Amino acid sequence: MNINDSDRFFLTHIREEIVLLDSLTPGLTIDKLLEDAYLKHCIQKSLEIIGEAAKRVSEETRSLCPSIAWWKYRKLRNRLTHEYFSVDWELVWTILEDDIPVLKMCVEKLLG
Repeated sequence: MNINDSDRFFLTHIREEIVLLDSLTPGLTIDKLLEDAYLKHCIQKSLEIIGEAAKRVSEETRSLCPSIAWWKYRKLRNRLTHEYFSVDWELVWTILEDDIPVLKMCVEKLLG
């Protein structure tokens, strides 16, 4: 798969943030997350970076993983960045549990 340098750069950032999220979340429950301000901050920042990077990956590269709702990460990034006083942590939890693992597989496939 031939990915241009710009897309590779942003996909690498997505992968790095997913690795960080993976290191933060073993054994984590939604209740533990809600009680831990430091952890919430770390997760929020990682998701913001993922969203910003996802926004910058070209349509051509995004089309190689049609099962990924790339728009969802851009939208989440905007909500986390601009509406940070009203973060829906249950939505964040669902994304961590359901969407990030699928994104991880896609990014690994694209980066080879």
